[in-house]
Amino acid sequence: MSMDKPISDRIAMYGEQALSNEDLLTALLGRLAAQNLLAEFESLRQAGKASIADLCTIPKIGRARATTVKALFELARRLASEDLKKGQSIRSPGDLASMFMSRLRDLPREVFFLVCLDGRNSILCVRQMSEGSPTQAAPTIYSILHIAIGQGAAGIACTHNHPSGSTAPSNDDKRFTSDLKHVCDALQMKFIDHIIIGDNSFFSFTEAGLL
Repeated sequence: MSMDKPISDRIAMYGEQALSNEDLLTALLGRLAAQNLLAEFESLRQAGKASIADLCTIPKIGRARATTVKALFELARRLASEDLKKGQSIRSPGDLASMFMSRLRDLPREVFFLVCLDGRNSILCVRQMSEGSPTQAAPTIYSILHIAIGQGAAGIACTHNHPSGSTAPSNDDKRFTSDLKHVCDALQMKFIDHIIIGDNSFFSFTEAGLL
């Protein structure tokens, strides 16, 4: 593959899959900015975790290019979460964790998602319930059940991330999960799991015998 051709021509001729990371970033940022970005970080994942302020310190990457980089990686995370489709079945804690891992593991703040399920543990809907600080993002139990009941859900699951990378549940996590379980039991609604997403790992309240 000739490296002399413009990147747009190479994408048209060979497909974007044939291009290197540097070439793909060059198409968005320009050659020098792409090279400097890759030189600054050990991996694309690390680059995706950088703040706009951090990105702006890299030569040839001003605020406009830094914003492009942030938008690019956010689109990648959203693309990964498009696997959360209505009708998809949750058969294990690993199923639930894998659906959210790419979406949540590198976020700088805690984000909480609710998954509403039918009687066969198939997805009815997925809702982002809250976005909080680096250490807390729990929504109200009322808001969770309001959506679940409105969807006619037979059960629910929930997940949130720990930006620290640790999956150990906090006392607040344990208290919130216990309180939600008691209310679900009273309503005869299944609460199948609460998953905490860390750095390429997860904690399941069900697997740990806490649910």
